[in-house]
Amino acid sequence: METRIIAPVAAVLVLYVVVCLADRKNPGLVLILRFKDQEEAVEGFLRKVANFARFTGLRVEMVVFVDHSRDLTEAIVGRLAGELGFLVSSPDVPPRPAGPGPRTRFFDARPFSGRQLARLSLRTLLAV
Repeated sequence: METRIIAPVAAVLVLYVVVCLADRKNPGLVLILRFKDQEEAVEGFLRKVANFARFTGLRVEMVVFVDHSRDLTEAIVGRLAGELGFLVSSPDVPPRPAGPGPRTRFFDARPFSGRQLARLSLRTLLAV
């Protein structure tokens, strides 16, 4: 009796894992972010996006542009790229995702102060 219950459950679990692994290479959303001279806010904002994606289960591929900053923004982004797993590009280098698609979002963070970025709702930015 127990074998009849366990076998279908195991089959469903294996199917779920196979589908998830096959679908892992395709991001749910490509988010292209642009920063300049925002050393006080960039780390918190990038961590906020990564945590939001992790807790909601949304697959997000981030591409971050640093636009000729005169402060430590570029260094902070470079340090976080390995930890959070996103791509870093400069204005001279095109992003790796070939072009905008239906699940691509652009966000220019340059006009926002640190406080404004901290209060920004990610639901609208990351809505799929």
